[in-house]
Amino acid sequence: MKKNICFLLFLLSVSTITAFGQKRPLAKPAPTPDILNKNLIVNGNAESGNGNGWTNADELKTILYGEFGGGPDKGSPGPNDRGEKYFYARTTMAQPTATFSQKISLTRIADAVDKGQVIYNVGGWFGVASSSSSMGRLRVVFLDNDEKEISTDATAEIKEADKPEDLALTERSKAGSLPAGARKIRVDLEFRVFPAHLNEDADNLAFADNLSLVLSKKP
Repeated sequence: MKKNICFLLFLLSVSTITAFGQKRPLAKPAPTPDILNKNLIVNGNAESGNGNGWTNADELKTILYGEFGGGPDKGSPGPNDRGEKYFYARTTMAQPTATFSQKISLTRIADAVDKGQVIYNVGGWFGVASSSSSMGRLRVVFLDNDEKEISTDATAEIKEADKPEDLALTERSKAGSLPAGARKIRVDLEFRVFPAHLNEDADNLAFADNLSLVLSKKP
């Protein structure tokens, strides 16, 4: 009995010293959610094959740089860190817009989103084939928990007057703050015929590569 009492007193004394005589280790900071500070678009660089990761994947094609005579090659203006392939899609008078999408969940950072602490940066490189009259852009749609649209944003649309030279890809990007209540982002890769050519019976080819969506905490 006495041994048990002595043992309990010993444990009490140790816990008292720990509580009052020593500094407790500082709590480690919470780990950064794994959806921050990285590209969230699946197959944004076209390297994983035709349309993998995107809706309407069978209509979103990839091709090697330099393989198509009317498209960009390895040495033409465009991203310095390009891979082997880029995307292309067709638009016509019957189908003046071609859209390919994917969704990204924000549930792991919902609290930070609702506090206005998360910013987004969306961007890509876009071009058009010789004699074609269409162009691409990247659009983001912010959805609530019921997948109802809260707001949208998009890379600056390339106008016909600003159409890049044949074989060239030009960069467009946009940044902003995620709206409170957003729980998903739908990313839309859109290719559209220039308005002045909507009634032309033509087969248009437009290109895209290095598509990205990166979320980060405000400093």
